[in-house]
Parts: sequence; C-alpha cells; structure tokens
Amino acid sequence: MTKLHYIARKTWVVALSAAGLLPFAAFTLATALGEPSFLFPFMLYSLAITCFLAGSWWGISLAKMPVNAGILIAPIVSNALVLLSVIALWQGNKTIFLLNQIVVFLILLIGEHILRPFTQAPPYYRHMRLWVTLTVIVIHVLQLLFSL
Repeated sequence: MTKLHYIARKTWVVALSAAGLLPFAAFTLATALGEPSFLFPFMLYSLAITCFLAGSWWGISLAKMPVNAGILIAPIVSNALVLLSVIALWQGNKTIFLLNQIVVFLILLIGEHILRPFTQAPPYYRHMRLWVTLTVIVIHVLQLLFSL
C-alpha cells in the first residue's frame, strides 16, 4: 500500500469513527435538555454499534487466525456480548442497559488490544478505537446521569 493510500484509509477510518459519535452525542444532548424520548433511540443506537463492532470480530478473526490457534475465542466472545446487550435492552431497565453497555464497550476495547487477531491492526486504528471507545463510555455515563 502506498503512503497516499495509507493516509486516505486512515483519514476515512478516523472520520467515519468520529461521525459515529454524533448520534450518541445528539441523543444525549436531547436527553440533557429534557427530552427523555431520545433515550430509547440512544439505546437502540448503542445496541447497533455493539452489533457492528462484535460482528467485525468474526471477519477479522477468521481472516487473521490459523484454524488451530483458538480461532473461536473472538466469535464466541462477540456473540456473548451481543446477547448480553440484547437481553439487557429487552428487560427494559435503562440503568441496567446503560451499565451493561459501558462494560460491553470496555470488553470490546480490551479484546481488541489483547486478542491475537487484532494485534496486527495499524497503530492509528488502535489509537482511534481507544479514544472513540472512551468517548462512548463517557457519553453513556452522561446519558445515565441525565436519564435518572
């Protein structure tokens, strides 16, 4: 890959990731301004992002890992995280769901830093995932506080 392609890829990845924060921020701002009806879209968006990130673990682990190298760890963990998030949403308690999502996003971040298929990601991606995930977690904490 040429340097220009690398820069273009990095720019798009970072821009799309930052854009993914906008719905979180907008829904949280609306809740903070006294519009509680925006909490449920926030929760749905949070679940959608969890599904997106967890689902990406399948492709990455299948593409990067030899068959005999514990290839099932990432897909099993990703399935478990999605199921936990769906169950947390389904049970209908906003506090439990938001706390669940904070933990799920932390696990996804930690997994991407310690599981073997993800250690080959470019440094800019790992750095971007760190700041985006920490921002998402802070926004979830704020949403939790504003929705009490």
